[in-house]
Amino acid sequence: MIKKITENEAIELSGDAIEFPVISKEENDKTQSAVCLKKMPAGYLLGISSETKNKLELYYSNDYEIMQNKYDKCMKLMEETGFPF
Repeated sequence: MIKKITENEAIELSGDAIEFPVISKEENDKTQSAVCLKKMPAGYLLGISSETKNKLELYYSNDYEIMQNKYDKCMKLMEETGFPF
């Protein structure tokens, strides 16, 4: 199950950890958009952002396969439209 979370919730989920390994990351410089999947202490964090749209969405799950599928869908959308939303 994927849960949409806030930045504060992401900070809480990070515990004492400071850095998290990046599993996958893609950026679109033209639209200033990005999709990033990271490993957290007890699960996975997916960040989807676009500075030109002033939008950030964060998702969390402990299921890697579900998060990788969500990452792939956002990447495909960003490839087609320039934006990951």
